[in-house]
Amino acid sequence: MPTRGVFVSEEASLLANLIENNVEINNSCGGNGTCGTCLIQVIEGLHYFSEVEELEAEIKRDRGFEENERLSCQSFIKGKVTIKIP
Repeated sequence: MPTRGVFVSEEASLLANLIENNVEINNSCGGNGTCGTCLIQVIEGLHYFSEVEELEAEIKRDRGFEENERLSCQSFIKGKVTIKIP
């Protein structure tokens, strides 16, 4: 699995930051939090992620996501994290 470091802006979603840095990630709904295709796994730094809002919580429940799985379009980062794009 290739690894890559990128710096992210706290003002933009993780998805927007990944796209800005030319990191390939699915996002069928354009970052609206409705499709679930921008799923990422948090390897380290889950505490640096923004809180899970209701829209994401509903998708996580409906699809059985694990605690460390987040939608990148709904996530904002405030520290160093390690993620995996499945």
